[in-house]
Amino acid sequence: MSFAESGYAALAIAIVLGAYTATAALAGHFRGLPELRLSAERAALAATGMVTYAALVLFGLLLTHQFSVAFVAEVSSREMSTRALLSSFWGGQAGSLLFRTWMLTAFTAAVVLVQRRRERSLLALTVAMLAVVEVFFLLVVLVSTNPFAVQLPAPADGRGLNPLLQDEAMSFHPPFLLTGYIAFTVPFAVAVAGLLSGQMGIGWLRAVRRWTLVAWTIQGCGLLAGAWWAYHVLGWGGYWGWDPVENVALLPWVAATAFLHSLMVQERRGMLRIWNVCLAAGAFCLAIFGMFLVTSGVVTSVHAFAASADGPLFFGFLAALLLGLVALVAYRLPLLRSEGRFDALASRESAFLLNNLLLVAVVVATFWGTIFPMISETFRGIKIGVGPAFYQQINTPILIALIFLMGIGPLLAWRRTALPGLVRNLTAPVLTAAAVWALLVLLGMRQGLAALAFAACAMTAVAIAVEYGRGIAARRRSGEGFWLALRTLIERDRRRYAGYLVHLAVVLLAAGVIGSTFQTSREFALKVDQTATVGRYTFQYLGEKTYQRPDYAGVYAVLAVTSGGHSLGAVQPERRVYLHWENQPVTGVAIMTTRPWLDDVYVLFTDLDAQKTATFRVYLNPLVSLIWAGGGLFIISALLLFLPQRRARPAFHPVSTGKAIASEA
Repeated sequence: MSFAESGYAALAIAIVLGAYTATAALAGHFRGLPELRLSAERAALAATGMVTYAALVLFGLLLTHQFSVAFVAEVSSREMSTRALLSSFWGGQAGSLLFRTWMLTAFTAAVVLVQRRRERSLLALTVAMLAVVEVFFLLVVLVSTNPFAVQLPAPADGRGLNPLLQDEAMSFHPPFLLTGYIAFTVPFAVAVAGLLSGQMGIGWLRAVRRWTLVAWTIQGCGLLAGAWWAYHVLGWGGYWGWDPVENVALLPWVAATAFLHSLMVQERRGMLRIWNVCLAAGAFCLAIFGMFLVTSGVVTSVHAFAASADGPLFFGFLAALLLGLVALVAYRLPLLRSEGRFDALASRESAFLLNNLLLVAVVVATFWGTIFPMISETFRGIKIGVGPAFYQQINTPILIALIFLMGIGPLLAWRRTALPGLVRNLTAPVLTAAAVWALLVLLGMRQGLAALAFAACAMTAVAIAVEYGRGIAARRRSGEGFWLALRTLIERDRRRYAGYLVHLAVVLLAAGVIGSTFQTSREFALKVDQTATVGRYTFQYLGEKTYQRPDYAGVYAVLAVTSGGHSLGAVQPERRVYLHWENQPVTGVAIMTTRPWLDDVYVLFTDLDAQKTATFRVYLNPLVSLIWAGGGLFIISALLLFLPQRRARPAFHPVSTGKAIASEA
C-alpha cells in the first residue's frame, strides 16, 4: 500500500468508526447502557486519530512533491516555499474538504473530553449528532472529492497555487474561516441533543453557549482575516465587496451573535426557547449553505471552487436537516413554551429581542441578495446581479440602529426600567451623540446617515465608559486603586464587562467602515522625478527596481510621499509574475497610514511601459485603521469571555419539566 493509499484507507476506517459512534451513542442513551456510550466515545476519539493521520499524509505528500497525486499537482510546485506548501492543503477543493472533516472530528474529540466532566447527560446524543455529520463529510471526501486520487503518468512539476493565494494570509484566513464553519456543528448538535432528550435546563444552556462562543470567535477571526487579506492583497482599495461567498461566511456569524444575546433572556427569564433552538440550528444550516455555495459552482467568485458533485450533496444534506429539524421542533413544542413574558418595553429583555430582530433582518436581507441571482436565472433565464449598493442601502440603517441599541440596552434593567433612572443613565450618552452629530454637520458633512452613524458610535462608547466608570468607582470606594479595580471588575463579571469590550470593538469597526465610505482615488502615469497630487498628498516617482525569487519575478516602484510640505516617507508598490502563471500578474499593494488624519494612502503599481512610464492608482481611505484596531479588541475581549469568573451571578434556571426556578448559576 502506497503512502497516499494509506491516507485513503484511514478515511475509510474513520467512516466506519463514525457510523458505529452514531449508532452506539444513540442506543446507549435510549437503552440506558453506559458501556455502549463509553464505547461510542472511544470510537469517536479513534475516528479523530484516523482523520488526523489522513491529514498528515496529505501534508507529507505536498511537502515531498508527490505529483502522482492529482491534488498535489494541482495546488503545489517545486518552487513554492514550505509555508506556501503547507497552505496549499486548503488551497483546493479536495484538501479544503478534508481539512473541514479533520476539524469536525477534532471538535468531536474536544466535546467528548470536555463534556465528560460537564453536562454528561447530553454527551451521548451530542456525540451521535456530530458523528452523523462526520459520516456525511467523510462520504463526500471518499466518493466525490478524493484528495488522494492518483494520476499517471505523474508530471515533473505541479502548477502551484493561484498567485493570489500565495500570500502569507493564506496561512491563517482559510483555516480560521473553515474551522469556524465547522464549529457551528457543535451548538447544533447540543441543541438537537436537548430536544431529543427533553433536557433544556441549565446544563443545556451552559453547553450550547460555550460551544457557540467558540464557533462565533473563530468565525469572527476568519472574517477579520479575510477582510485584511482582501485589503492588502486583492488591490481594489477595499476590504469587503459583498461577494456571495463573503456574504455566506458572514451569515452564520450574525445568526450566532443574535443567539448569544437571546440565550441571556432564556437564562434570566425562561423566554425565547423556541427562538433560541431555531437560531442554533439556523447558524449551522447557514454554514452548510455556505459550503454548498462554495462548492456548487452556481456563483462566480474569487473565493469559490469550480462546480463539482459536492454541491448537490451539500444541498441534499441541508434539505434533510431542515426537514428533520422542523419535525423535531414540532414534536417538542410543549417543552419550548416560555415561562416568562415581556413586562415592559423599557426592559433589557425587550432590547435583546429588538437586537435579535435587527440581526435576523441583516441575515434575511443578505441571504436574499445572495440567492436572488440564482432564483432569477432559474425562473427567468436571466441572471440579475445584486451589487454592493443593495446591501449597503438595506444594512446601513440596521447597523446604525444596532449601534444605538448597544448604547441603550446595557443601561436598561431586567423586567422594567424606571423612567427617572433611564433618563439619568441616558443623559450623558445622548448629549454626546447630539454634540457629535451637530459638530459634523457644522463641519460640512452632508451625508446624513454617516453623521448619524458617527453619533451612534459616540453614544455607545460613552455608555460603555459610563458603565465601566460606575463599576470602577464602586470598587475604589472600598480602597482599591484604579487598575486593580478595573481588573477585579472584569474578573468577577467577565460576561458583562468583556461583553462591553466586544461592543466597543464593534463601535471601532463601525467607525472605520463609515470613514472608509469617504474614499477618494486617482490614477496617473509618471516618469522618474515627476509628481502627482491626490487630496492633501503629493507623490514623486523615484524609479523602479527588479528582483528575482525562485517562484516569481518582481518589480517595485519607489514613490516619495509629502503632505503640506512635510515628508511622510516612501511607499514601494510592486508587481509580480509567478512561474506557471505568466498571464496573471499580481499587484503588491503599498499602504501608509498617516497621522493625525488616520488616512490610509493605498498605492497600486499597475503598469510600466517600454518608455519607463509607470502607472499608479492611489486610494485615500480614511479611518480604515480603526477596523483593524477594532478587530484586535474583538479578539482580546472574545478570549476574555472564555476565562472563568470568580463569582457566579444569579440566573434563571429553566428545567426540562417546564418549571422555572431562580437560583445561583
